[in-house]
Amino acid sequence: MNLWRKILKWYRNPPFVKRVWDIAMKCYIYGNECISKGDFEGATCYYTRAATLYASHSFRLNYINRGEFDSPAIRLILITIARAFVDEEDYSTAYETYSVLLYDIDSNCKKHSPFKADVYVDMVYLFWEQNKYIKSIECYQKALPIYKRNYGEKNRKYAMCCEGLARCMCCVEEYGQAARYGEKAVELYKIVYGDVYERLEKCYENLSFIYNMMGEVDKAAHYAVKKRDMERALEEYDVFNLEFK
Repeated sequence: MNLWRKILKWYRNPPFVKRVWDIAMKCYIYGNECISKGDFEGATCYYTRAATLYASHSFRLNYINRGEFDSPAIRLILITIARAFVDEEDYSTAYETYSVLLYDIDSNCKKHSPFKADVYVDMVYLFWEQNKYIKSIECYQKALPIYKRNYGEKNRKYAMCCEGLARCMCCVEEYGQAARYGEKAVELYKIVYGDVYERLEKCYENLSFIYNMMGEVDKAAHYAVKKRDMERALEEYDVFNLEFK
């Protein structure tokens, strides 16, 4: 396929070219709004994002003839912009940005790229902010097998997905599944970080709540005690570090 056919094929794919440029333009508009409000720092931030996105995309098009479609830099820019749109409560544009990311990864990365799982996990917050807990659960469930394939279960990202799923399952009152994921998160955090780790305190607190909702009072009390003990262990750990710094 010659260069011009490649360019035509690229431009016939609105999920990347048109939408990326639309996102950059949205950043530019937000910059203008910040100027009108006297928020020059915010304006600079949005203008920088727009300029960086335009520049990165132009660079990408310039290298089509070399077949260099893979661009980690533009993905990092897009994910930063997506988070900014979530913070601005512009959820539709945030979703568009994440969609561009997923399209780009599917087009240019290996089938089970761990970065795709990272994007799914990032999208959890987008749906969580809109109280769309089922969608958040689906994102975690899409990420889990990708992390497992790349790293196995005994790693931080897999454990964090399990912890997140436990919280999301609570929101939809699926307490049995919440307990299963919560217990799995505890198991994995202990393997990866040992018996004293700050995320374990949150897991114990969540498990105490889950078992209380299930009517299993003994287990709820057990994890309440575990949470208290972890708080003390973390305090002692902090004091120890301060003394020997």
